[in-house]
Amino acid sequence: MISNQKFAKISDYTKTHGKEKASEHFGLSIETIGRYNRCFNEEKKTELDVKILVFDIETAPSKAYIWNMWQENTNREKLIRDGFMLTYAAKWLNDDKIMVDALTFYDEYKVNPENDYHIVKSLYELINTADIVIAHNGNKFDMKVLRTRLLYHGFKPLSQTKQIDTLVIARSLFKFPSNKLDSIGDYLGLGRKVHHDGFSLWRGCDNGDIESWGKMIEYNEGDVDLLEKIYLKMRAWDKRHPNVAMFAKTGKRCTVCGSENITEKSFSSTGVSLFESYQCEDCGHWNRGRKNIKSREQMDNTLSNVL
Repeated sequence: MISNQKFAKISDYTKTHGKEKASEHFGLSIETIGRYNRCFNEEKKTELDVKILVFDIETAPSKAYIWNMWQENTNREKLIRDGFMLTYAAKWLNDDKIMVDALTFYDEYKVNPENDYHIVKSLYELINTADIVIAHNGNKFDMKVLRTRLLYHGFKPLSQTKQIDTLVIARSLFKFPSNKLDSIGDYLGLGRKVHHDGFSLWRGCDNGDIESWGKMIEYNEGDVDLLEKIYLKMRAWDKRHPNVAMFAKTGKRCTVCGSENITEKSFSSTGVSLFESYQCEDCGHWNRGRKNIKSREQMDNTLSNVL
């Protein structure tokens, strides 16, 4: 019988390296790797009732009249069209299925190809079922774009879902050559974004080219797949990560990945208090206990700085 710890290692390795490399690494068939991952993820869902959504959106550019091609400011008088959402891709963390929605999926597209109401509504409903959402540059782009389009279409505010922005993590904790998703993925050996021919892809979608729409959807899916791998690789370093342990039904768990495989190793301190520290043996994150282990006498004799 394979242990839960072994299941977790296979699952984590598969997420960052893919099924084929996991098959070679563990000496198991690809079918067995897939079955073990499904079993582990189903078991983890029942033990840790948290829904984490990884998502990415693609938008159409605004159109405007311009006089020059360099450093020209514009205004609404020159504006021909505002931007809008073209597609989004999303997946539940540790789930193989990628969900996609696009303007072309709806009959409305034939009448009004710039009406993003249906995909905005679809993503709105999806995010409202999530406890945590993950996006790269989500704080300044994806979530702001979505809220703007929700406001435009008259939706009520989103639920108080926690947000994780991998771009913020990258900038605050690491020194990558570039903080773009493609560059981080390449640097960490996790893969790269789906290649495309640049702005001509957006122009093709704007002109209703079916091949361009197919490529846009593929590109969007690739971003979500790469984003999940990058998040799983760097999450253990994030000290501001939402506490997933609060969603656990039983056991003392890692606050980042929810694993029960944690070991007490040292102590951590605040200005005057001392706490037990635990390291997760699966993701590596350091966790702190909530009970001050100093006695009343020790606390009375502990001085603090004058501010």
